Amino acid sequence: MRLEREKVARLERVERDAWRDLYGAVPAEVAAASGLQSHTVDGALVAICSSVDVLAFNRMIGLGIDEPAAPEQLDRATALFRAAGVRRFFVQVAPTAEPPELDDWLAERSMIHYNNWARLCRETDNPPVVNSTLRVEHVGIEESEVFSAIIESAFGWPDAATHWVDASFGRSGWHHYIAYDDDEPIATSVLYSNGEAGWLSFAATLSTHEGRGAQSALIARRIRDARDLGIDVLSVETAEDLPKKPSQSNRNLRRLGFAQGYLRRNYLWTES
Repeated sequence: MRLEREKVARLERVERDAWRDLYGAVPAEVAAASGLQSHTVDGALVAICSSVDVLAFNRMIGLGIDEPAAPEQLDRATALFRAAGVRRFFVQVAPTAEPPELDDWLAERSMIHYNNWARLCRETDNPPVVNSTLRVEHVGIEESEVFSAIIESAFGWPDAATHWVDASFGRSGWHHYIAYDDDEPIATSVLYSNGEAGWLSFAATLSTHEGRGAQSALIARRIRDARDLGIDVLSVETAEDLPKKPSQSNRNLRRLGFAQGYLRRNYLWTES
């Protein structure tokens, strides 16, 4: 699948907007304790978490999408990360990012191409049917602690990081789901929409219940709900499915009608 420039921009913007909204929703005292902050630098998001050395929490999203990037944009972002004490971060570059000189500017700043993350997408018509004995529920704030506990257990994130997700409950555009085995909560996921596209994330399953099809059931439910909400396209990011490093998540999504729209290149900056 080869996507036109505007569709790539829509998919980049929905993730950028989701992370910006999430970081901005975290209570000030929690954000301060976690070193959590976000900045908009000429349309791109600089998401910082100085207390956690996780690249997903320390990255620049949306560079060169709404407007062509500039060398000064990279310098301003680097200065923000360094001032926060972050020792490494990603600059993520979509294939349609402008201008062509962007790769040269990254190299000049010792930002190396580290890996790619696959952006998968699909339309919301013809949602798949997944037969499962599990029950999927759209949940509210009363289940936020259960939701966060599953994420903490599945991902091994610090307690503070998982509780950031609590801040998204009840906010416009956010929809949270839990899969239950009888009455036991075993898996989570999120659907977010900024009005022009949908974004799927926070897919976590307890290790004791892997292989039960929880994420397939959660994906199918979110596709149906997105369609009913008037969202016409969904995106999700996952690892590349490589011969020497297969990605089960990538394969699950493809089985449910997603296709790879493009690869987003991750450039790594490390404090020397």
